[in-house]
Amino acid sequence: MKTIKAWFESAEEPLRSKLLKNMDPVRGNMEASSFSTAIVCGFIWSQTPVDEGRDHWLRIFNEYAARGNKKSTFDSLREDVLRLRTEVNCRIEHGAESGGHLEVVQSKLDEILKKHQ
Repeated sequence: MKTIKAWFESAEEPLRSKLLKNMDPVRGNMEASSFSTAIVCGFIWSQTPVDEGRDHWLRIFNEYAARGNKKSTFDSLREDVLRLRTEVNCRIEHGAESGGHLEVVQSKLDEILKKHQ
């Protein structure tokens, strides 16, 4: 596995500069299993410049997630659940106010992953 910063540094310009500019410095040292996971966890999409934002990063995430999606349907589904679990975890750690809803989702995702190991 590579760190989020290493994944971002491996991107081509101009994407590399945008990723590194938006990266949370603490998150940059975390490990990520894929480029798309690094995009999910590296920064809060809604806190990026107006010309970027959530839709921009979701499009890029989907593009890179699709490139690596050459596995069985089960593996793909499990990876989707893992990605969602990672995103929820990132939001919780970044202090997203959800009134406990994110924690409930996180718990349900953990149950699904445990059941289908």
